[in-house]
Amino acid sequence: MPFHEIELIKKCEEEALNLISEAKKEAEASLSEAEARGREIIRAETERAGEECRQLSASSLEITAQKREKILNEAEIRAETLKKNCAERHEQAVAYIVNTVTGEIHADSGTDVQAYNSGP
Repeated sequence: MPFHEIELIKKCEEEALNLISEAKKEAEASLSEAEARGREIIRAETERAGEECRQLSASSLEITAQKREKILNEAEIRAETLKKNCAERHEQAVAYIVNTVTGEIHADSGTDVQAYNSGP
């Protein structure tokens, strides 16, 4: 083999090694860039999921507060109705006792007892 061919082979080898080195650097840069993009995607998705979680939590709290308010309002209305019924029955009971004590009713007729027991 002539010296010229050996030099040509060495030159091709050096060029191949340079190309391999450049390809390796490009691959490492691409890998690094892909890792950075992957971390950014994970960060953005984590942030989005956190925001969605906060929104769902706020929505759930709002719904719960509305239901609580409705239950409290219904309970308040029911309590007022019960108070009113109790007051009416109390008045009837007092009137019955007073009438019985003063003798203004006939104890054997049972009409006032029936009126009291029938309720409002």
